[in-house]
Amino acid sequence: NNSSVSILITAHTVLSGPAGIWSFQGTAGYCIVGTTVLAPGATCSTFFGTRTLATPGSYSATNQISYQAVGTPATTYTVQQAYTFAVATTTASVGSVAFGNVATGTTSAPQSFTLTNNAVNGGSLKNLSITMVGSQPANFPMTHSCGAALAQGASCTVTVSFNPTVASGLGASVRVFGAYSRMVAGADTCITQFNGVNFVVPVTGTGTSPVATLTSASALAVPATWYGSAAQTVTATY
Repeated sequence: NNSSVSILITAHTVLSGPAGIWSFQGTAGYCIVGTTVLAPGATCSTFFGTRTLATPGSYSATNQISYQAVGTPATTYTVQQAYTFAVATTTASVGSVAFGNVATGTTSAPQSFTLTNNAVNGGSLKNLSITMVGSQPANFPMTHSCGAALAQGASCTVTVSFNPTVASGLGASVRVFGAYSRMVAGADTCITQFNGVNFVVPVTGTGTSPVATLTSASALAVPATWYGSAAQTVTATY
């Protein structure tokens, strides 16, 4: 309140913004309609809640607070504040991982990708869980450097290998679970809920049967003396 008189907060609305946005106006310390009286120099707070707004992206909205000078309710004044904000998301650096042909009983070279928390304004991804799911998860050993949370702007690494146990096309997925806090409430109450992160990165590979290959020599030379002589043995290593 920059004036020289006390003012009463009389209304608190969202003038513009995406569907699902709302203006928080509950509990002590915030600008509560019909209750908050600000003496000269005093302040109160307000903010937006995202309610059902869960689609990642950047948004803008305008909040309006109406007030009256205490003792002179005939005149109502308004003040507006524009906001820009983002609904956060976490993304993988690849859409899928393919290993191609790998002989059964062997393990491929590992392949890695990163997960990045694209949030702004301190949005930490919490309750982070990374698991292998799908038809043949046991054929795709997976490790990661991600903890239970991923800070704003941070990345971590997921590493997958392929260890086929059968000669066939095999597949699974890396599933990523997590959540961002968001505010969901009516006009006078406030509940923290979560925008969920839930996506998969498919991984595929084909197990092949082992094929014997000659390793000790590129060719065998048959001695001319074999003809008509006693049986002889030549050893080749595969």
